[in-house]
Amino acid sequence: MARAFANLDGLLRLSRTEGVDIRPALLRVITDLFVQEPIHTREEIRQYAELCLRLLPAVDGQTRAAVLAKLAAFPATPPWLLEEAQRVAADPAAAPRVPGNDRLRGQSGASAPAPASASRAPADAAFAPPTTEPETPQSLGERFLRAEARERQALLIRFQDTEPEAEPPTWMRDRAQTIERLERFAAERNPRGFARELQDSFGLSSRIAAEIAHDDGGEPLLVVAKAIAMPADALLRILLLLNPAVGQSVERVFSLYRLYERLRYAAVAPIMTSWREDSRARLAARFQSIHAEDASPARESLRAGFRLGGEPAAARPPANAPTKVQGTT
Repeated sequence: MARAFANLDGLLRLSRTEGVDIRPALLRVITDLFVQEPIHTREEIRQYAELCLRLLPAVDGQTRAAVLAKLAAFPATPPWLLEEAQRVAADPAAAPRVPGNDRLRGQSGASAPAPASASRAPADAAFAPPTTEPETPQSLGERFLRAEARERQALLIRFQDTEPEAEPPTWMRDRAQTIERLERFAAERNPRGFARELQDSFGLSSRIAAEIAHDDGGEPLLVVAKAIAMPADALLRILLLLNPAVGQSVERVFSLYRLYERLRYAAVAPIMTSWREDSRARLAARFQSIHAEDASPARESLRAGFRLGGEPAAARPPANAPTKVQGTT
């Protein structure tokens, strides 16, 4: 939990320098993380308090009210923290970003740096020029999964600029419940359950769903999130929690978050369509009937050699053959 708050603090620093205000989403995310755990260490409380009290004056009134309600309902919220949050929310103009609270005084406000081994992706990475090769719906999804981050982003931006506006999908049912389940699996660090939910809700094959859930880049998550119009703060929680390779790099999370905010549904529709069509084609190939007109010679032989009861036809006597009585010659 302490590491998660440190990464969020890095996102906050980037948001002030990159010009994208993600503070409301960040405040909701860190509060949700805080109230999900019944017990916190002193360091975790300190990190949450500093982030929360710095963000409260900068967010809208609806976000402040939601955060205060969650803190008030959470039994483990320290009384001093709830009192300070209420004071800051009541007078955001006069409240300092890092209050000189006696209970926080004397403790370092520095946050832990992101792990050195975490992958780094610039927030404004140069996009690779899109290829001019013709693409079929079946090949596009595979190409997207196999591509590097720059080519993935180039494809999304290309579709963003060239694809006509599209209506959200009608095949998705129980959208709110799907988002809730995906968030729950991400919070549990359960990519297998996350993949099963993608498979069931989006009609994807188990292979494609597993690759999306385990992908270390994060771009496939943007596709499925935009396909169901997932709220940005929900996506942010999933990016931070589902895959450590993504969540431990604050630059990577911020880059993905900002790209998601720019995208329309039309930008991801061709990729999602490709994944679904490819999954249907694989499923149809696996369950092709032996009575199909294009059945293989092996299937034709199998069909000719077996009767309905499953016994080879050659082993059965002809219908008009005399019956042999046991014990007679």
